[in-house]
Amino acid sequence: MSTGEFRLRICYEKSGRLRWLSHLETVRAVERIIRRAGLRFALTKGFNPHIKVAFGPALPVGTASLCEYMDVWTTRYDEAGLVLALLQAVSPMGLCPVAAVYIPEREPALTVALTIGLYRVEVLPVGAGGRVEVGAGAAPVEVGVLEAALDELMAFGELTVERRGKKKTYDLSRSIAGDVRITGDGGDGGDGGGDGGKIVVEIPIRMGPEGALRPEVMIGRVLENVGVGAGAEVGTGAGSGATSGSKALCALNVTRTGLFVETDEGTWQRPM
Repeated sequence: MSTGEFRLRICYEKSGRLRWLSHLETVRAVERIIRRAGLRFALTKGFNPHIKVAFGPALPVGTASLCEYMDVWTTRYDEAGLVLALLQAVSPMGLCPVAAVYIPEREPALTVALTIGLYRVEVLPVGAGGRVEVGAGAAPVEVGVLEAALDELMAFGELTVERRGKKKTYDLSRSIAGDVRITGDGGDGGDGGGDGGKIVVEIPIRMGPEGALRPEVMIGRVLENVGVGAGAEVGTGAGSGATSGSKALCALNVTRTGLFVETDEGTWQRPM
């Protein structure tokens, strides 16, 4: 850090239509927000200087988040609450900062420190017209059936994913960082899907240089194994990924609800 620079860590949400922004588009949008807020930001060195800002692990396109993080270096120390208010005043709905705090420069980079991501996957029923119909009937599969299929996959121990013609095999004992919790709409853990016909799956995923297993891919495979075709995520039009002979169609809505630093003792800590 250059003399006179201050490292401000900011937590922000990404939701609504803006969850479809790519990581690069998000970076550009955030830089515009910083400029509009009038922050005295530091610049990077080199032939093409830009705002000195660093982000946490990239969020997959289409995944919402309650807790993304970025570090911004400023050349003037202003109270963190004041900076937060300035940013909030010029941020669009769906990409709004929710907390800010100054941190020591010696703290590791976010991409290195954050190794655990907690995700919420909503399994939503889709009607004959291809639209999500939460509250209109039963869930596409019972919680107990989904739990049994998940247990079977975890016992198998690995999951092979093919993307763009390339195959990658994930060791589930490492990729899944803790217990996977499945509940109905009401969160009661019963065998039904809740009054709204929705099932909620909470999955802790371990991240690293080798990449991370996407939770919707894992849940899609589990659903496929019980004959339920998982269509595209909410907002893209369901039904595109249905398997032949499916008992029902469903759509997946994914939200990252937590990012954590895993300590040497195995505990999880938030980065701010």
